[in-house]
Amino acid sequence: MTRQTTVKDAFFGSYLQFELEFDKVAYYALLTLIYQTVPPVRSASDPAAVYSPECVDAARKCLQYHREMFLKFGHETDGLWRGYIEW
Repeated sequence: MTRQTTVKDAFFGSYLQFELEFDKVAYYALLTLIYQTVPPVRSASDPAAVYSPECVDAARKCLQYHREMFLKFGHETDGLWRGYIEW
């Protein structure tokens, strides 16, 4: 009989869960920075575009995951949230 182990069952489970969530924020933050270096394709509908739709989408996802992290970990008192904010 095999037992399914969740992240919360693991040693330092809350820290591991925090790191897994943080990876999403870091990924989309970096992706946003990369997309910012690519000039947008200007179209007739938006001739003054500054950022590409991909860049805006990545930035929105980054903010979405940041908000989710706050809701999950913003109340933590073990220094995880403070370390994240100072990052």
